[in-house]
Amino acid sequence: MSEIDPELVAAVREAWSRALGIDASSIDPETSDFFDIGGYSLLALQVIGGLIEHSDAASKERSFEIEGRLVEDLFQQPFCVAQARILQEERVVISESQANAS
Repeated sequence: MSEIDPELVAAVREAWSRALGIDASSIDPETSDFFDIGGYSLLALQVIGGLIEHSDAASKERSFEIEGRLVEDLFQQPFCVAQARILQEERVVISESQANAS
C-alpha cells in the first residue's frame, strides 16, 4: 500500500475536529479513536456525509458506495488514517481547504 496522502488525513482530521468541537492538534490521526474522543454513530454519519459533500465523488451512486465503505470502516477502524486510506483507494479528491468551506 502506498503512503496515505497527508492532505486527505488533514481533511479527515479537520472534519472530526469541527464535529467534535475539539482542537485538531489533539487528534492523533493514527491513534485517536473517533468514539473514545466523543464521537457517536449519528455524528459519524454527519462527518462522513460532509467529507463526501466536499469531494469530487460526482455521481450519487458513487457517493453512496463510498459513504457505505467509510461508515463500515469507521466502526471497525475508527482512526483518521483509516478513513483517509479509503478516500485514497476510491481516488476521492478532497482538500483541507474544501473541507473547511462548510
